[in-house]
Amino acid sequence: MTGYALEHPSYRLRGALFRHQDDGRLLSGCGGDIEVIHSLELERSQHTGLPVRVTNVVVFGSNDVVRVIQSIEGTEDVIVNGDYHVSIVQSVELFESSTIAKSRILKLPGKVVAVNAEKQSNTELLLVFLLETGLYHYSFCAHSSSHFQCIQAFRCNRPITSGLLWRDSGLLHVAYYDGFVRVGVVHEQYDDMLLVKRVAVNRNNLSILLDVVFEEIGRIQKFEDTEKQRREDMLTTSKSLSEKLVGEEVVAENDTSNDDFAKLKIDFKNQSIRCERVSQRLTSLRKLIIVIKSALDMNDQIEQMIALLVGEIEELEKLEQLCDEVYKTGNQNLIGKSWIAVEEKRLVVEELIAKVNSDRVKKYSDEWEGKIDQIIDQLSGCSEPAKDMRMIISQNIFEHRGDKKDVFTHFVLDTQSRDVTLYCLSGLTTLAIYPRKGKRVASISLDASFATSLTAACAMKSAEGVYVADQNAVFPTYFYREKRFLDAGNQLQIPPFDSISSILIEPHQMILGSVTGGLLHLSFDFSSNYDHFVIASSMLAHPVSSGAVNCIKLLATESLIGLHDLGESHAEDENGRQIEVLNVSLDPSMQYRQLPCKLRYAVGYADKAIRTYVALLTGQHDFLVTEKFIAQIEPLFNVQNMICFHGRPMGCYVSCAKTLQIWNDLDRHQQKKLKSERMQLVKLSSTVTAMERSEGYLLIGFADDRVSIYEEKGAGSIELVGSVEKWHEGLGLTDRNVLIIRTRSSKTSNGSRLFIHSLTAHHIVIHTVLIADGKIDQFQHECIVAHEHSMTSPVGFEFVSYKYFEFLVFGRGISNEKLSVEDRKRMDAFRDFEFV
Repeated sequence: MTGYALEHPSYRLRGALFRHQDDGRLLSGCGGDIEVIHSLELERSQHTGLPVRVTNVVVFGSNDVVRVIQSIEGTEDVIVNGDYHVSIVQSVELFESSTIAKSRILKLPGKVVAVNAEKQSNTELLLVFLLETGLYHYSFCAHSSSHFQCIQAFRCNRPITSGLLWRDSGLLHVAYYDGFVRVGVVHEQYDDMLLVKRVAVNRNNLSILLDVVFEEIGRIQKFEDTEKQRREDMLTTSKSLSEKLVGEEVVAENDTSNDDFAKLKIDFKNQSIRCERVSQRLTSLRKLIIVIKSALDMNDQIEQMIALLVGEIEELEKLEQLCDEVYKTGNQNLIGKSWIAVEEKRLVVEELIAKVNSDRVKKYSDEWEGKIDQIIDQLSGCSEPAKDMRMIISQNIFEHRGDKKDVFTHFVLDTQSRDVTLYCLSGLTTLAIYPRKGKRVASISLDASFATSLTAACAMKSAEGVYVADQNAVFPTYFYREKRFLDAGNQLQIPPFDSISSILIEPHQMILGSVTGGLLHLSFDFSSNYDHFVIASSMLAHPVSSGAVNCIKLLATESLIGLHDLGESHAEDENGRQIEVLNVSLDPSMQYRQLPCKLRYAVGYADKAIRTYVALLTGQHDFLVTEKFIAQIEPLFNVQNMICFHGRPMGCYVSCAKTLQIWNDLDRHQQKKLKSERMQLVKLSSTVTAMERSEGYLLIGFADDRVSIYEEKGAGSIELVGSVEKWHEGLGLTDRNVLIIRTRSSKTSNGSRLFIHSLTAHHIVIHTVLIADGKIDQFQHECIVAHEHSMTSPVGFEFVSYKYFEFLVFGRGISNEKLSVEDRKRMDAFRDFEFV
């Protein structure tokens, strides 16, 4: 068995790591999916160096990226959330490759900041989401037709940028927005929320719905009676405390009057908030009773019409039987009268059927659906106006205004410390500590050079502190409670690791996840000044790149080597400035050489220069690249797209806005002069957005949704073959730019058939074009495949050598894509097979 990891390399964002407590399986969020790795597989990989065999569970696919995986206490299931989606993954689905049903994937009305999940019964969960737009409670029931139901929503008027949720004497809530860190408790009774679910389940059963409403009204009346007496007791206590505090000039040492008064103030606030919600609920229930009454009246009318219709149909059947008997007598007069009676009754029945099926009934049904949806939104709070978060938090623990530089991006809660401790992280420049009481007792500002984007953070185990990571390094920060200060240790010395995206902390080891799928295991020695050292490294795939990829050319070797600079897509000029690589062209005659080998390729840079290199590649896995710069073409007015052609002569195509330039010569050995020569200038009608060269043809994609094909005539000249208008027509795509085209061609008896692949944000679109007698056949070009890829924010793609239906999409990492069997059959239908 080669295993899933070898056949499906993990080149997507690895944003979450989670250790399943039951059997030690490691769950790894890979793009929009989860990869499940058995603990023995990790050990095997550490000893053999082979990629890990995993089980793949498709959760969000290309619709979202897995950000957090959490366990649900009391169950074996896990809750998985992305940026805008959430799903409950059952334990049985983690043992074999599967796809989560769409009905168990919930799309939320805002970007997810934090998630909390609790078990309410054997089949029911309470899910709480802190979103950018507020705090939302959902019920999840596995056995209902609609799994998710929003049962309580508190919408905010300011976007929440970061925060935390956890259960502790109510739902403890941390939110950061407007420069404030606000911590509070939201006291919500689950029984109060269940009304929304019961109304939603019984929305089309009026008798049961009416019972639900009256039962809730009775419950509210009992609540009002209880709260009325409680409020009178609170007022009495408040009066006695006020008299005591005013009368005593000197407060006794053990006197708790001030604390009692502060607690009473919170109780008053909590009761006021809940009473306000009960009042709003009563208003919605009154509306619901009126709507149900009108619906019952309408139902009675419809039932009367149906009963009348049934009676008329029965009479019609009797008349038809009578007509059959009269027909046997042969009396034409009676037969005529009986048929007239039957026809008249049929007209009556048809009129009644028309009334029952009239637009009035449909209108009533639509009105009912609209009204019940509106009342459910009122009961859940979804239709209420957005409020300040302080109005939502019933008990405010503390509120802190951060410094101007404190833009907190992450919160880490250490529940295993002596006091529950909150770490507030601002990039890697500022880290602040708040114990449960809310006073900021310690903070640290790291060196300004560490100002970078924070990708992951977690609390330490067996020590107080936090680990923070950017894309390239991990920084331990220790909290000394007695001395009340933070100590930033040196960053962990780890081998060059591809863009850290997640951390899993365990008692004596840490596992780091990367964008392109590696797992790095670090061990701790707490007896020796918290030293960290690498104990193992597990591969989930062979990484192609180290970081973001802007352009790449693949060599047909066993480790998919990419050029330029192993995919880093930049170079340095004489002054040490970073220059972005626009395109790389490899000499086709050298593309399939085995390592070690000598290659020649050209690179187009953003500084208006194109250079040719000769590279010596040695080794098989840990290979070395020795480059020698041999030629440069300049001056160029600008370089937006570039393609080099090799051979004799050597030259390049360069596009800038609405012009196409053809230059030679890039090889100094063939040209004594150091100057380059522009061979042809082609003025175009639209801005060039993509270029591709294949089998003697040059393809140009434009910003006006058009692709033109030119034939190379030799000596640096080209001739227009034809154009295809409205490239994205019928695909439902709003972007009219034709981006990143790649072409494969096949010779036929009629000419050349091109299969043109173009990239969009979510798809690779494949068109076919037949070129016959130097022109495009107008009846032989159309879109045949729109393959949905799994890369978020792609910037380009390349074909995989020798694999006609496979390609790599790159951007932040690389995603390996394959066409389905159905898509392959669809493409094969356009090939011209010839038989001898």
